[in-house]
Amino acid sequence: MNNRKPAGFNRRDFTRYAAGLGAAAALGPRFGGVARAAVNEQSAGFQALWERIKDVRANQVGVNEAFRAPKFGLDSGAGATRYIVQWFNAEKQRGTVDPNYFMDKGQQLLDTTNPMSTYAMVLGTPGGDPTAVPEGLGLPAMEGGAPNPANTFATFMYNLAKAYAGKLDTFAMWNEVEIPAGATGNGRYFTWGGSAKQYYDLVKVGAMAAKAANPGAKIITSPYSYSVDQQAGIQGDYSQRLPFFDAFEAAVGEDRANAASLIDGVALNLYRNPDDLWDRAWGAIPDYGHTPDKTGFRRRLDRMGLGGKELWITETNAMPYDDPVDGWNPGAKGNPFEMRLTLQEQPSYVWQGLAMAVAAGWNKVFWQALQDDQPVVDELWGLVRAHSDRDNADEGRARPAYRAFQLASRLLGDAEFTGLYVRVRPDSTLAKVRRDASRYKWGLQAVVAQKGDLRTTVLWNRTPDPITVTVGAKGGSAVRLSPDGRGSDISANGGRYTVELAPASRKHPAWDPPNYFFLGGEPVIIVETGVGDHSVDISGTGPANGAFILKDARAEDGSQPDGNAQGDAPPSAANPSGDNVNFIGRFR
Repeated sequence: MNNRKPAGFNRRDFTRYAAGLGAAAALGPRFGGVARAAVNEQSAGFQALWERIKDVRANQVGVNEAFRAPKFGLDSGAGATRYIVQWFNAEKQRGTVDPNYFMDKGQQLLDTTNPMSTYAMVLGTPGGDPTAVPEGLGLPAMEGGAPNPANTFATFMYNLAKAYAGKLDTFAMWNEVEIPAGATGNGRYFTWGGSAKQYYDLVKVGAMAAKAANPGAKIITSPYSYSVDQQAGIQGDYSQRLPFFDAFEAAVGEDRANAASLIDGVALNLYRNPDDLWDRAWGAIPDYGHTPDKTGFRRRLDRMGLGGKELWITETNAMPYDDPVDGWNPGAKGNPFEMRLTLQEQPSYVWQGLAMAVAAGWNKVFWQALQDDQPVVDELWGLVRAHSDRDNADEGRARPAYRAFQLASRLLGDAEFTGLYVRVRPDSTLAKVRRDASRYKWGLQAVVAQKGDLRTTVLWNRTPDPITVTVGAKGGSAVRLSPDGRGSDISANGGRYTVELAPASRKHPAWDPPNYFFLGGEPVIIVETGVGDHSVDISGTGPANGAFILKDARAEDGSQPDGNAQGDAPPSAANPSGDNVNFIGRFR
């Protein structure tokens, strides 16, 4: 799916950063989450599974701003959360971090008893313009082991890292700095008024100061909205460059020797299409039309001298539109651009998105967000609905996606073995568009994630027709889960589990080629216990007959016939090239 944003489509409201953080809550006692009655109504196998995983907290998986609904956050299964540290609020007196900044009702969010690790996203220059380049940024960060008082950002980061060492050790530097002032549809998210080179100086200064104060500090680059930068680089009828990131990469290259010791990870924000979570890590096929898409961020890190550093997804979601909460009118909002989902579709994204993220090897993946903004501004971001009392534990606040997240985070996060398995499309409807991106060749997808003897297999269909799949049984018992958390015990027949995968239907009519859907059909989740190895055996039946193949980091050579030997559709008088003329960005 082309990831461009139409004009006027706002993804997030900058007021969440520019407004005061308000009261921060300490994360409270454990919340039951999946209600005890709901668990008891499930199968015996599901009850045993939940008993086994209920206390799991996956460090690889996070949920943003857990302090807004702490009891839901604690039971989400996420092991990490985010706190937006506004410099202009945290440093009310120059050179001093407000000791009460993280306090509320005598409790501190960053208390060491908090079982969720917290990273800080630092942004917002003091002095009236939160997007301004900080005073003294070009001056030395440190002087004789102390921060240079003339370098205001160095001073703040040194004091912040020193005051909260052991409680707050990871810092993301600003947010979506690639969004320019006045950007069409995204101008309200403008956070950085400097250049890419000045942004690298910010990262360098912040890293030097934080690591001087706390040698265990980690520095993550500003969460990056790939699609915004890609659109800014459009030339002709498709994107050739990433203006901001290319300039940032050049700045890192000029300081290569220092950058590798200062930057610990690079972060991206990726929304709505689970396939993006694979392609942005590993890249699209070599002859793909969008030039930047060919290079995944693993290769970009290698090219920048940052090979082996962490890759984070700091925001992901596919937001619903059909929930009539206060301040939100589903009828008026509708489903603009065919991108918002229904409440019943969103759990499918939870499973498909987290599955693709762990299979692609992202070191961290954070859901945006735990709770809706209050008041609602532009999207229903939350796994749970907003409430004026952050300690409210009414399970009616939870959307179906929350139940999906509770299970997906526990079953997929921190797996010791993961793999993406694909079945190439057996039909010729997509014609040569299959050569243009890996995702267009995949008719069926499965992600396997295994922890010890517990294996989770997530299967979904990318075609408009129902397809039957069989999975070789590897354990002693199994539970089948629906995306929203309903479980039933299943038995193998002849050593195989047989499931029918529902057809896909969610697509953008202008952006997506025929028979490609940016969200797959409702996934089937099979959880096995007693699995003794990492062997995988998944096959389609009928028209999709054939084994799934393990997808590695290499892109398929899309100019060659597909794996089923059917090949691409031949040219015709109406379409001499055989290309799909509806594929926006390359052929239109």
